[in-house]
Amino acid sequence: MMLRLFSTQSIKKAHYAHKALGVCTAALLYLTCLTGTLSVFFEEFERWEQPYINESLFYSPDQIHQAIRNFHKKVRQPPKTIWLVLPTPSMPRMHVSDGEHEWFVNGDGSLSESPAMAWTAMLTKLHMQLHLPENVGFILVGVLGVLLCSLIISGFFAHPNIIKNAFHWRLGRPVLTQVDIHNRLSIWALPFYLMSALSGAFIGLIGLFSVVSGFAFYGNDNDALLAKIFGDDPVVRESSHNLDFEKALNELKNLASEAKPIYLAIHQIDTDQQYFEIAATLPQRLIYSEIYRFQADGVFIDKQGFSDGEGGRQVAYSLYRLHFGHYGGFVVKVAYGLLGLALTWTCASGINIWLARRKVVGPINDLWVAVVWGLPLALSASALLSIFGLTPLGFFCVTEFLVVIFSLGLKNPHNSAWFIKAALVIVLGLIVVSQFFLVGLNTSVTAYYGVSAVILVSALLMGASVFRQRYGVFNSAEAKKRLPNC
Repeated sequence: MMLRLFSTQSIKKAHYAHKALGVCTAALLYLTCLTGTLSVFFEEFERWEQPYINESLFYSPDQIHQAIRNFHKKVRQPPKTIWLVLPTPSMPRMHVSDGEHEWFVNGDGSLSESPAMAWTAMLTKLHMQLHLPENVGFILVGVLGVLLCSLIISGFFAHPNIIKNAFHWRLGRPVLTQVDIHNRLSIWALPFYLMSALSGAFIGLIGLFSVVSGFAFYGNDNDALLAKIFGDDPVVRESSHNLDFEKALNELKNLASEAKPIYLAIHQIDTDQQYFEIAATLPQRLIYSEIYRFQADGVFIDKQGFSDGEGGRQVAYSLYRLHFGHYGGFVVKVAYGLLGLALTWTCASGINIWLARRKVVGPINDLWVAVVWGLPLALSASALLSIFGLTPLGFFCVTEFLVVIFSLGLKNPHNSAWFIKAALVIVLGLIVVSQFFLVGLNTSVTAYYGVSAVILVSALLMGASVFRQRYGVFNSAEAKKRLPNC
């Protein structure tokens, strides 16, 4: 059986499938991997975008009550549900929302600014649904996850010696060096790549799965299917109109002493069916949270069973943290960021290798330069302009369009890459300068300083690379030694 899998004919077919899939999906996969890597740090970016918001890990039942009262005063129509997100180490800010209106909460329960993380919201939406209509976008990104799995598997079978040569390097020859790095990163980080692809595919396609399964097995009743997966709402026949959060929080400590609340959700507000939920993380568990449900007077009803219910329910509710690396503190986030960069680089280098082996430089080389370097430039330009209150998505699209036109017009992928990278260095520097000019040192938000430092270091490293290439990139003899789109 193994001989058949790695026969000459099978290897050729796997190699052809790997190449065809890579070429057809390269741009979208690169965009998804790049934005996914950045989205791992969406909480840090949100704090960086609004560094003046009060931060504290402390909260009290009185503060929660006051925040809800103030929220009711601000909205015209009484909401059916209010979510109050509690501070956590990664996001030490409390905010209250009904799904339409949202404000941060000060220490005394008064309401502060509304969240205005325009660029971070654009970034995460770009990763999760490509800013397409929700159902279409999620399905397309889910399909990209499936195709990434296919690329990983076909790449493995197309290179039968990939494990044997896991530490083999051919230095001094640019194309072969990039081939070796591409293959080494592919095998070293294989478990991470497969996990990201499979979890992303499930998250993207769960909507489609639910529609098909609901039609096939539940008489087109999607609510019944979702209740089977995530559990039914509790039945509350009579309830107090006074919410006792203090009693519920104390009861939660008795039920699960190590549980850490992350949000409260108050349902059926001011009705006889009023109740509330406390979502809490559990140590050593990947589930997003367990949800504990209480009557309005703080009496425990039940929990939803994400921590000890059916296996499928536990798996479904664990995929978010597994996909984005939000389960082991900041160190795990950094590891996910580095591995995400490796996956992004692997996507880019695969097309670089294919272009080098074509031995023909044409418009496709110019387009690929516009993708590889244009997308980081477009993301950076949109972040810069969002600092000044401008809509980031429009500038992202315009910047990428202009980069494509520039690269195609120049008809020299080496020069195009150099100019785009130089522009990226300038924009990254302007982001740091602009944010410092507006905020300065007048904030204690650590994420503001951390994100700004990373952007500055990235600009310096990229600037050093651009400076180093300045004296060889326009030399035709040197250019011939390089990959067609370096």
